[in-house]
Amino acid sequence: MKQLKKIWADPVWSKVISAIIIAIGAVFWTLISTKIDDVDFQTAWINLWTFNIKLWWLTVGIIIFLLLFWLRQFFKKSIFKYDDETIKLDRQIFEKIRTELLPQTGAIYFLRHNNFAGFSFNTDSIEDLDNFEHECNKSDFEFLNPDLERMKIELLNSVDHFTGQIAVQTFPTNNGRQTVPPEWEIEQPERFWEVVNDLHRTKFQICDKYDELIKLGRRVLKI
Repeated sequence: MKQLKKIWADPVWSKVISAIIIAIGAVFWTLISTKIDDVDFQTAWINLWTFNIKLWWLTVGIIIFLLLFWLRQFFKKSIFKYDDETIKLDRQIFEKIRTELLPQTGAIYFLRHNNFAGFSFNTDSIEDLDNFEHECNKSDFEFLNPDLERMKIELLNSVDHFTGQIAVQTFPTNNGRQTVPPEWEIEQPERFWEVVNDLHRTKFQICDKYDELIKLGRRVLKI
């Protein structure tokens, strides 16, 4: 099967094979015509090549051909298959995310359990998120599998939003930690709960997107 695909991929051999298929098809059609029309082979052969094709038949045929060609290209692009090299590259990126950038025991664990409603936290606890953002900005840090890459981008978008909110809506405390000012709950309650709810909503999005990426990666990459 691989040998046949290789031959068919060759531009010269593919044309030769196509010509042979057309010739065989023409012969078979001529043989069938001799039985149906009760004529000899020569007459049937001449009739085949002198048959008048109506313009609307030709138009419909071209439209169908273009449609089938487009569908073939569409499904060819949408169905991704690994080879030995591409799966190796994606495994490297996946393992880097899972074990170095965003391990389960780091920022992800912190986000799952921390309450940002006026409680201070150490910025080192979310340093993994900054590292992940930094790595994702590299042009070669990309999954070749489109489903994994889409999930990675969705995770990155949530992380970007979260770290952006941390940067502008939280402030340092006297002991070097960071917090949504607890006094806002009394002085600016609407702002306080808007920020807190946004941080909590986004942190759960990060955890959910992370879990989806890890689960799909384990199934697809088999690691």
